[in-house]
Amino acid sequence: MNRNADDRRIIAACTSWEDVENLNLMLSRLIEATESRNFLPLCVAFDRSGVESRGEESIRELMSAFDVSNLAGFLLFGEMIRSDEINRHIIQLAQEKKLPVFMMEREYEGCINMAFSYGDGFEKVARHLVEEHGCGDIVMVAGIQGNSYSEERISLCRQILEEKD
Repeated sequence: MNRNADDRRIIAACTSWEDVENLNLMLSRLIEATESRNFLPLCVAFDRSGVESRGEESIRELMSAFDVSNLAGFLLFGEMIRSDEINRHIIQLAQEKKLPVFMMEREYEGCINMAFSYGDGFEKVARHLVEEHGCGDIVMVAGIQGNSYSEERISLCRQILEEKD
């Protein structure tokens, strides 16, 4: 059932443009999941380097979201944004308006924090390579430096190799 946008509650989905493939996947799923419900996603994207790095456009978009009478809350894609400055700024604004903040893949006080465990699957693959195939000199592409998933993969791989000398 399609509803009029005026009848639906707005979810301000705050994210980053830099990871556009993941952004598109996540937003598509969010739109699909809310299409028949009483919610409508509104995307507010930031450049990772700072709140104002896209100029006034992102700030205007965020502030206009607060002027929407049917704003239900915020969904922050924390790992995509990767900026404590941006995340904390949005959390503070939301708290002032007494709106909930759902934080994906990062943890902040005052938010409903949601994180997924990707390390278990990677650990199984790495252990298989080391234990079953005897690999001891592994060269891997871990991902983006500073990304929590990449850092977790590197740590797990080192730990497994150290366990097996």
